[in-house]
Amino acid sequence: MKYKKSLVISIILFILLFPLISIESTTGILTFEMNEEDKGTPAFYLTPILMNTTMELQVYSQNFEMYGIFIFAARPTESYLKPDETLDPKIFVNPYLLNYTFNVNPKINFTAPITGIYYIEIFLLTAEEDIYYVISTAPLSRYYIPEIPGFPVGITIGTMIGAILLTVVLYKKKILNIKLHS
Repeated sequence: MKYKKSLVISIILFILLFPLISIESTTGILTFEMNEEDKGTPAFYLTPILMNTTMELQVYSQNFEMYGIFIFAARPTESYLKPDETLDPKIFVNPYLLNYTFNVNPKINFTAPITGIYYIEIFLLTAEEDIYYVISTAPLSRYYIPEIPGFPVGITIGTMIGAILLTVVLYKKKILNIKLHS
């Protein structure tokens, strides 16, 4: 019973430290996802696309709000949203920006110039919050960037090591208590 409790604590710590949520589909089947979006909080997706394959992606806004869709050839290191939640013009000089659109219910068709993983950023431009639906002909995996710019790898690894050490210490302490009392 005591081992089950430490296993449950370990699993809960892992889930809290690594909220890995992914929506995936197979090629040829539509990917459909519903999200609630707050202004100034972009949603990031990645998708593998083969060379000369066309991906169609559309965002449907429940309240008919304006969204922006940006496709990058490399992982964006910043959200390109200013603190006042307006679009930063630096996004248009990003050398990895391949295609973009702004619209109510925007739709984008993209043909991959080379086989690779492409990064998609979607954000709300006009309202404070909205619910939107993403429909894509390519498999999408949602990913999160906890802090922009860059991902705090040191903190993440340190937290992971700390959680593992805490689990090991608790596990060994319980084994020692069991051996001493046996």
